Parts: sequence; C-alpha cells; structure tokens
Amino acid sequence: METALQSEKCNLRKQVLGLSVCCPFDQRNPCACPFHEVRKKSAGERDEWLHKLSDDDIIKLITHHQTCLSNKML
Repeated sequence: METALQSEKCNLRKQVLGLSVCCPFDQRNPCACPFHEVRKKSAGERDEWLHKLSDDDIIKLITHHQTCLSNKML
C-alpha cells in the first residue's frame, strides 16, 4: 500500500516530468530555465533524467517553477 508521502513524491515527479516538456505558462523554453536543456531531449531521455533526480532535486525544481510562475503572473 502506498503511503501519503510516497504518493506526494510520485505526484511531484509527474509534475517535473510535465515541466520537462515545456513551460506551462506560455509553452516556450526560456534559456534561463533549469529545464531548458532537458526539454531538447527525447521523451525517453527525459524519463531517464527524471529517474536520476534526488528528492531534493525535485523539490528545488518545483520551487523554482512556482517562483517563476508567480513572477510571470504579476
């Protein structure tokens, strides 16, 4: 049985995988974004990249995204 923590980690990883495709704000790929280079990779390469990320990496990427999105919404 999956715990709440495992479920949350899975959801965060899915969110990062989605962000690795394009920016949800404008569907672009800004050069200053930490996802810029990974967005150029194939879906399989992005999946491999995701599996190599630590939980801390995931949290940093999500935090960056949330801050960036908040700034764009101002």
